[in-house]
Amino acid sequence: MGRMRDYEQPQKGCFPIDVPVVLSCVKEYKTSGSNNYKKQLMIELYTGMRMGEINALKPEDIDLANGVIHVRATISMGLGGRNFWKEHPKTDAGVRDVPINELVRPILEEALAEARNNKAGTVFYDYRKGDIISTQQVCYFFRRVCDKYDLPYYGQHSLRHTFATRCIEAGVQPVVLKTWMGHTDIHITLDTYADVFNHLNDSSQVKLEDYLFIEGDEGCNAKFYAWLAEEYDRSFAEDQDDVKDIQDGDCDCEQSETSADQGSLFKS
Repeated sequence: MGRMRDYEQPQKGCFPIDVPVVLSCVKEYKTSGSNNYKKQLMIELYTGMRMGEINALKPEDIDLANGVIHVRATISMGLGGRNFWKEHPKTDAGVRDVPINELVRPILEEALAEARNNKAGTVFYDYRKGDIISTQQVCYFFRRVCDKYDLPYYGQHSLRHTFATRCIEAGVQPVVLKTWMGHTDIHITLDTYADVFNHLNDSSQVKLEDYLFIEGDEGCNAKFYAWLAEEYDRSFAEDQDDVKDIQDGDCDCEQSETSADQGSLFKS
C-alpha cells in the first residue's frame, strides 16, 4: 500500500461527505485478516456517538426493547499511551440516551450476535491483541478505506459531524440535537454548525410563509382567516338585507348607513 494522503480539513460547519458513496466503500472494503471496524463507523454515522463511546459499549448498554443506547462510558488514553475503559464519557452531558433508529438497529443486532466474552466485557474488542479497541485504530482503518477508494479523508470524527448536519437539514431542533450529541452547552451545537444553520435560512423563510398562510385546518393563523371569512360573509349578507329593506321602505337610512359602514371593514 502506498503512502497515505494528508488529512483534509473541511471548512467550519461544512462536512461534505457523500454518505451513500462512503457507506458503499466501507461495506466493500476487504479487511484481509485485519480487525474489522465497519460496524463502529456505521454506528457513528447513524447515531453521532463519539468513537470512544462506541468502543466502550457493553451489551447491557444497547437497549433494543426500548430503542435507546445508554451512553455511560468511553475509551480513554492514559499515561504511556495506554487505553483504558473509563466509566464516564467525555463530559457530564455525555451521559445520555441516544435513540436507536431503524438504520442502526440491524447493525447493533448483528454486533450483539457476534460479540464474544472478553475481559473488558465490551461489544467491540480486539481479540487478536486481547485488548480494548482505541479510537486511533478505527481512524487508521477508515483512512485506509478512503485511500483505497480515492475518497477525501476528513478524519473519522467527520462521520459524527455528518450525522449532526443531516439532523439539522431534517429539521431536528438544536436543543434535541445537543442532547443526542452530548454537548455540554447549546452554544457548542449552534457554533459548531453555524454555517449549516445559515444555509437553511431561505428554506426556513419559505416554511414560515407556508405555515402562516396555509389554507385549511393547519397553521397558526388558519382559524383567524376562517373567522375573518365568516365575518365577511355575514356582514355582506346583512348589507344585502339592509339594501332590500331600504328598497322596500322597511328600514331608516341612518341605521342602514351604520350597518353599511360596518360591512365596509371587510370589503377594504
